[in-house]
Amino acid sequence: MFESIPTELKNLKQWVVWKLEVKDDKFTKVPYRSDIPAIKASTTNSKSWSTFDQAVFTIQNEKDIAGIGFVFSESDPYIGIDFDKCIDASNGLIYPSTEQDILSLQSYTEISHSGKGIHVIGRGKNPDPEGKGNKKSNIEMYSSGRYFALTGNIYNGFPSAISDIPQPLMKSLYLKYFITGPKESKPKNLKRLCVS
Repeated sequence: MFESIPTELKNLKQWVVWKLEVKDDKFTKVPYRSDIPAIKASTTNSKSWSTFDQAVFTIQNEKDIAGIGFVFSESDPYIGIDFDKCIDASNGLIYPSTEQDILSLQSYTEISHSGKGIHVIGRGKNPDPEGKGNKKSNIEMYSSGRYFALTGNIYNGFPSAISDIPQPLMKSLYLKYFITGPKESKPKNLKRLCVS
């Protein structure tokens, strides 16, 4: 089920499970401990994280667990970028500007749990001068203090491997999405993708 998730992530004890819960009138993925699934996990307390195998065991044996998640930590070299709502799950269409950014990263790329977004995980540094995570509109970028609900559903034939993301590229994306803002693409320019 999660075979395509990179081995280097599986080898780290940075895993949680999550449940869908209603918060502020909308469903939210709330992290829970894999070893004690009745207790919430913290994305800043490593004592509440477990191994990948423990997380998989828990999702297979606890009916109220919806998925597994990888926690980004200051002690690891990874950064995650979440392009939310960039895919129309009914027809597999995506804005070309978003596709180009995803292709430029050339690292582990999967379709999100909703089927409407893309996760990219690579080795890189968050360009935010304050070292914080970033969220604006339909994109998020984190290197610590957050988790991604991973699926292992590789996007458009991309390999299940993590690559180094050049810092100039990370900075360019940071400026585009969090400082200046991306230019909107018109629907007539949408491109069909293979979503499997």
